[in-house]
Amino acid sequence: MLALFLGAFSVSFAAALTPGPVVAVTLAKSYRCAWAGFQVALGSAVVEIPIIIAVYYGLGRLLINDIVQIALGLASGFLLLIFSVLLFRKRLKVITQGQDLPVTAFKLGVITSVVNPGMLIWWATVGALFISSATEYGIIGLASITLAIELPNFIWYSSISVLFNRYHSLWNYNIHTMLVIIFSFVIAGFGIWFIVDAIQALSG
Repeated sequence: MLALFLGAFSVSFAAALTPGPVVAVTLAKSYRCAWAGFQVALGSAVVEIPIIIAVYYGLGRLLINDIVQIALGLASGFLLLIFSVLLFRKRLKVITQGQDLPVTAFKLGVITSVVNPGMLIWWATVGALFISSATEYGIIGLASITLAIELPNFIWYSSISVLFNRYHSLWNYNIHTMLVIIFSFVIAGFGIWFIVDAIQALSG
């Protein structure tokens, strides 16, 4: 179960590191509040945790089927490889410093999670694969996979929020870029792992 937790944690962390609207609104709100990132992550969790539970108790059972697992493994693997390439290519994207927004950080976390175009793809492939793999561990598996998926959001968004609030004049995008490069390779590794496992299961 540790390998499953670390895998889900690493992939979720890589997703959190991707420059995008969530990072942008987090930094924008960080001008006024050091804990804006925590609130954004909390808003995101309010949307994502019910999805995790729904997949675990409903769709998760359907995903145990060998054919579905193989198809899911291949789809997730290729998606992760594509995502890792996109993540690597975005490493030079500069995070612009925006004005404070007239909406609370919590609401922004909810909104950006709901309107994220990659959300459905994530839960239908990568997220579903991790969650369905946790079903064999019972309620502990559900708690662990939920923690593995949500904890990276709280760690990353809270960290950049606090740092940007206190040291935004010294914030170096090179640090962010370095982390993006590292996790782009990590996520590619998991993509290859999923594909290899699916091919082995298909061959067997």
